Amino acid sequence: MTDKYYDGLDLEQMIARFRRGYLTATGWLRSAEIKEAVDFEGPVPWYTYAAIDALKSIVRPEMKVFEYGGGGSTLWWSNRASEIISVDHDAAWVKQTLPKLRPSDHFETITENAQCDPKIANQMAPYFELNLPIKLTGDPGKDRRRGLLDKEFLAYAGFLLKYPQGAFDIVSVDGMARNLTAWVAARQVSDNGFIIFDNSDRDDYSAGYEILHQAGFARIDFTSPGPINPYAWTTSIWTKSLNLFRKWK
Repeated sequence: MTDKYYDGLDLEQMIARFRRGYLTATGWLRSAEIKEAVDFEGPVPWYTYAAIDALKSIVRPEMKVFEYGGGGSTLWWSNRASEIISVDHDAAWVKQTLPKLRPSDHFETITENAQCDPKIANQMAPYFELNLPIKLTGDPGKDRRRGLLDKEFLAYAGFLLKYPQGAFDIVSVDGMARNLTAWVAARQVSDNGFIIFDNSDRDDYSAGYEILHQAGFARIDFTSPGPINPYAWTTSIWTKSLNLFRKWK
């Protein structure tokens, strides 16, 4: 009988090797220690490591990115894309991040119940006419944290509509109003671009997934551990074209 791989090592020795290997190389140990999404080079998106590795391969310097929910990921994009526009509801987080960005980058604070331009709100009216089954928990605080509130974040979601259709190659859905922002992203992202949807293992956003499916996007899941969290989750890339994967470095 052929010897088993790592024959002779007990469980504690295997765990020690995993710690010295994967957990160290990915930066997970450092991120867990300081409770920030970082690796040894600096800030990283709070996506899964599998998704981050895929993005490193397919993102090109000429790409333009729009983010719903920013921070460390905004800094990461700033080093890889020609333009990054980000919105977040947390003013303190935006203030902390802004000085580290390029002058050409833009990071906007749009708080809950901020006034929305009526013309922008009117463009989003068809979403609400769909009467999608949004899975609210009944706890407004939890619903906010999980990005389930839509009408309270109209101005936030509508910020992308201030830009021409197709202006961005990548739109990240990773903040507030995720079902609504997925609807906006599906209409605004460039034809050959893609949408990143984080925490896509949650059924909270099933309405958003259905919106993207109906709009003709294919879903590719990247499930693995990621920064800080002591568990695996899923970050998905949604695209209408597989050309971006054919251009992997």
